[in-house]
Amino acid sequence: MICLTACTALAICSAAFAADFNYFGLHAAPTNRYRIKTAEGTGFIDRTGRVVIPPRPMDCGQFSEGLVCCKAEGKAGFLDRLAKVAIPFVYEACADFSEGLALVRKDARWTFVDRKGVVAKAHDFELSRGFFNGLAVIEKNGKMGFCDRNGEVVIPAQFDFATGFSEGLSVVGNAGRYGYIDTTGRIVAPLIYTAALDFSEGLGGVCIYAKCGYLDRSGRVGLPVKYGWNGNFSEGMARVGFPSGKAGFIDRRGNVALAPKYTEAWYFTGGLAAVQRNGKWGYIRGDGSTAIQFVFDGANPFVDGVAEVWIGRQQRYIDRDGKVIWPR
Repeated sequence: MICLTACTALAICSAAFAADFNYFGLHAAPTNRYRIKTAEGTGFIDRTGRVVIPPRPMDCGQFSEGLVCCKAEGKAGFLDRLAKVAIPFVYEACADFSEGLALVRKDARWTFVDRKGVVAKAHDFELSRGFFNGLAVIEKNGKMGFCDRNGEVVIPAQFDFATGFSEGLSVVGNAGRYGYIDTTGRIVAPLIYTAALDFSEGLGGVCIYAKCGYLDRSGRVGLPVKYGWNGNFSEGMARVGFPSGKAGFIDRRGNVALAPKYTEAWYFTGGLAAVQRNGKWGYIRGDGSTAIQFVFDGANPFVDGVAEVWIGRQQRYIDRDGKVIWPR
C-alpha cells in the first residue's frame, strides 16, 4: 500500500480494480507484525498479541520484507521489526517493499529505494506501483506503461490504467475498457471489459457491466460471464454474486462450492473466510461450517493465523479459535 498518498498517484484507486483485491491479505508472507491503532498512535503486535512496537504518533502501512513504511512529523521513512530506523525519514511518502524495492517520493517525484536505502537512478517518468513479476508501473504524459529493475522502459506508456503484473499478466485499460497484457506488452485479452481483477490461481475475474466471470491465462473465457460480481480465487474457491443478490463460493470448474447465503464475503486464507450474515461477520471453513461465530461488525481475512476484526469501531485481533489476542 502507499502510505499517505493521494489516490490519483496510485493505479489501484481505479474503479476497475475490484474492491476486494487485497494484496497484503492474499499474498503476504508471514511477518509476525500486525498494525494496531490507539489514541497514542500506531504500533504493532506479534501473533500472540504481545505489543512489540508500542504505539507512537505516526502513521504506518503493513510490514513487507521486514520493513514498514511510516510517516511522522510530515516525513516518511522505514522502520525495521525492532522499530529502529532502517531508512531515514527524509521522504514525502513511501510504499511497501515488493521484490526488494519500495517506492518513495521526494521533491514531488517517485523513485525506488532498496532495503539499504540506496536510491535508484534518475528517470523521466513517474512511478505508480511497485515491482511485481519484475516490472513496475510507470506514468508518463498521463499514460501508463512498465519499467524493469534497471529503470528501462520495457512496455511504453500507452494505457490509461494498469495494475501491475500477477502470474505474468496485468490488467490494463483505455477509455474505460479493460483487458490483460503479458510481460512483453502483448495483448492477451482484448480491452473490452468494464472491470477486471488481477490473476489468481490461473484465473482473472472480468465483468461486462453487471455480469462477471473469469478468463484463463490464454485470454479465453474460463468460467462463464454470468455472476453478479466476482472475487479473486484463493485456496481453490472464489466469492461470487448470485441472482438472489447473495454471495456464495464457486470452485475452479464453476461448480457451486458454498451456497449463496451471505451478504458479503472475503476470500479463504488458511482454510477460513470472513463472511457477513444478518449484519454480522464471522468465519467459515471450506465446507461452509461456522468456525468463528457471527459477532463482529467488521472482519478481514486471516494473515498467518491472525485476523483483524471490529466490534463497533473498536479494533481487535483474534486467533483461529476466535479468541481475542489484542487488546488483552
